[in-house]
Amino acid sequence: MKKLKLLITTLLLVGISMNVSARGFGRKKGGGGLGQIVKILIAMQAKQALMETELGKELIEAVNQTQNQLKQIEMEMTNMLDLSRELTTGQLMKIQQDYQELMAIQNQFKDTISSFKNFEKTFKNTYADFKNLEGLTADEYIRKADDLLTATKDITKSSFAMAGLGDPSRLANDSQRITELMKVANTAEGQKAVLQAGVNMAAEQTKVLLELRTLLASSLKTQNAEEMRKIQNEKADLEHEKAVMTYKPSKEYKKPDLLNGRKW
Repeated sequence: MKKLKLLITTLLLVGISMNVSARGFGRKKGGGGLGQIVKILIAMQAKQALMETELGKELIEAVNQTQNQLKQIEMEMTNMLDLSRELTTGQLMKIQQDYQELMAIQNQFKDTISSFKNFEKTFKNTYADFKNLEGLTADEYIRKADDLLTATKDITKSSFAMAGLGDPSRLANDSQRITELMKVANTAEGQKAVLQAGVNMAAEQTKVLLELRTLLASSLKTQNAEEMRKIQNEKADLEHEKAVMTYKPSKEYKKPDLLNGRKW
């Protein structure tokens, strides 16, 4: 039995370095939703566009996609935690796949938040005279984004501590981190620790994702308000200029006769 366990573990560790393309649950590759957010923010930044209808729909869909991924991973690991026996080879492979997705999402958070900060900087530079009407200023949004970035770094650290692995930064890359996790999962007790760490990681990532969605929505609302204010002001200026340029005195207008019309 021990030899079989050792063989299974060896196979799992070899498989960690491979790109798992077949997803039994039909999920897209980890971090895909957040990757789409990055593309949308870059598109908005390049066009100096704000909450266009289609881009807004895509943004919401991208957030929802990542949220669904995290919910499914959390549910899968929770269900395995409830089992009162050692996990099968297939279940151990599933844990490996789930952690690959969690790591991919974790890494994508960094790119997403970085793109969001660039988007805010572009808005700040484009509308230098922006005055805060609703929500926050561009600098305040950037500070909040930095807070979220710090939170994402703490997620991996706290989750690995739950599995008894200490600080994950001591390991060179995600492949090594997952290798260490799967080594811990070689016993029933270790499996539960690894699963609990995964549940925690998925739940904390979901929390950060929801905060990011709130930040995005608030920022876009604020920027839309400023954009509409600018458009309305420009329209009013153009209408005033047009009125001045096209003004013609009335033909019926007569200069008053001050001498003949004077009354004593």
